Amino acid sequence: MEHMDLSVMVGDLLSLVRNNNLSMPPDQAMLLKVFVSLEGAFKKLAPAFDMMVAIQPTLQEAVINQLSPQALGKRGLKVLIQYLELFADLPKEIRRGIYTVKTGNLKIRIELNQLDELKHVLMRAAASRLAVAGITSALVIGTSIIMSLANGPTIWGINIFDIFGIGAVIGGSLILLAIMRDKTSEKTLRE
Repeated sequence: MEHMDLSVMVGDLLSLVRNNNLSMPPDQAMLLKVFVSLEGAFKKLAPAFDMMVAIQPTLQEAVINQLSPQALGKRGLKVLIQYLELFADLPKEIRRGIYTVKTGNLKIRIELNQLDELKHVLMRAAASRLAVAGITSALVIGTSIIMSLANGPTIWGINIFDIFGIGAVIGGSLILLAIMRDKTSEKTLRE
């Protein structure tokens, strides 16, 4: 370990993480940064100091503690106890589930966030379409009443009421086209 350069090792590790699209927990990244900073500071103070030699006994003790038969046995026993508790509770949980289904108290909760957004979009579209339809129908009814009158005001020899009638027909046509366009886009979305 005397010939290992910590900053080179950390650089290699970070490039390995970056090249393979991996992520490193922030606390581990911070620990590596601290080690590199400490190594740089120690090399300025004492150029012969080697961080890897200094931390070698601590690393060996940590590895031995993690991989010793006692540590492995403790972890294995802990996992075994967790599985035994799970299997002991399993029949009770199955009975509870069956009872819930039998009594009709089963509740299924499904969260579909996109459906809420779609609902809001559709409500806005429906509201705007209703507003346009209301205005157009008022225009058509008003124009039909006015057109039933014999003479109305004219501009350049054209009856203004006729212009309103043509506008109502165009507006109604545009609403029908918008409705048909929305229906075809709904079919496309379903497919």
